[in-house]
Amino acid sequence: MNASIGPNIYVSFFCASLVEFPSYFASVYLLRIQGRRKSTALFTAIGCVSLLICVLLSSGNLAGGSTQLSLSMLAKFGLGSTFANLYVYGGELTPTSVRNMTLGILSVGARAGGVVLPYVMMLVSLLATCCSCFCLHVCPSFHVGQSASDDTFPLVC
Repeated sequence: MNASIGPNIYVSFFCASLVEFPSYFASVYLLRIQGRRKSTALFTAIGCVSLLICVLLSSGNLAGGSTQLSLSMLAKFGLGSTFANLYVYGGELTPTSVRNMTLGILSVGARAGGVVLPYVMMLVSLLATCCSCFCLHVCPSFHVGQSASDDTFPLVC
């Protein structure tokens, strides 16, 4: 499946970035109407549910590229709004004297998490491979070792 919006990487990035503007406007609108807690929970749920559906559809090849693209853009919308709401939370949790420093540290931490995430995903994939090798090769050898040492099953050479 082709995950890009168009053939040019710059046009694709521009089109994917257009989703951010309505998400920030929706975030400001719902912050005024429903408050911080409900709007953050709603936008996080929108992002997480759409990503979960996107992953479930891609694992079974049930949907085409346009369905996955629209679900991923909906997830980007929800999580972008959540990110904007969390800036409001971060500003209100800290005292005025250290607010700038705290928001800077939170922003650096979020960006560092975005940089590290692909490596964590590779590590999870590696651990899954190691666990499957362990279950397929090492665990049966324990069973064979136990049954071979048992008196009811003599060792045949």
